[in-house]
Amino acid sequence: MSNYLTNVKALIFICFGILLLSYNSTIKELSQSPNLVVMYADDQRYDALGIQQVGSIKTPNRFTGS
Repeated sequence: MSNYLTNVKALIFICFGILLLSYNSTIKELSQSPNLVVMYADDQRYDALGIQQVGSIKTPNRFTGS
């Protein structure tokens, strides 16, 4: 019985790992894609991660202020 539980735990762990890796690569793709730009009400241009786009200069992140 304990062997079965170990297998189930391993399967769940592997599934979470795959999900995490796929989520991580999606974030990287979004951050590298310059054509994903969001228009906000203040008429500033932000990319998918909320980084302000001013020409080719990236200003600090709108949400964290860093």
